[in-house]
Amino acid sequence: MRSRIDMPRLKYDTLKADWIALNGLKHTFEGTKQHTFYFDTLKLDDLNFKPTDLSKKQIKMQEMNLSELDDLIETQERTGNDPTITLIEYDSRYAFAFTSLIVVLFGLPISANRRKGGLAVQVGISILVTFIYLVFMKVSQAFGKNGAMDPLLTAWFANIIFTAAAAISIYKVRH
Repeated sequence: MRSRIDMPRLKYDTLKADWIALNGLKHTFEGTKQHTFYFDTLKLDDLNFKPTDLSKKQIKMQEMNLSELDDLIETQERTGNDPTITLIEYDSRYAFAFTSLIVVLFGLPISANRRKGGLAVQVGISILVTFIYLVFMKVSQAFGKNGAMDPLLTAWFANIIFTAAAAISIYKVRH
């Protein structure tokens, strides 16, 4: 560490796009020596964010819309942070839109096949399959968040597996 600034207030000059520290101390370190000076105002050139970036950090990813998530991903990449978790959330929003279709495709062969037990058993099996699908989706997201899978593949993995299983089930019912 070469220097440190302590200040009770920080303001943003919107016209000049500069951060200004107010009524503080600047500590400069050179080897074992420390120099301290007081200031009323100090322009900070090396802060690469805006007040809107700070307010965005207060919002949870689950509460953001797609354009806010896209902005967050861009900010994370620009600042050198890992955007993997945000990318998974972003891609999962699109993948989750297909959940109903996949569950219906999976449930079609179950409902078309007449078995003992009637409608209640078929509804129970459909609910079980939906539950397994959602659990599988969350487990694949956990693998992606740990870096074991690509974010795009993580978001779509459950859809790919269950769409393939639904296609096989539909094929078997037809033959």
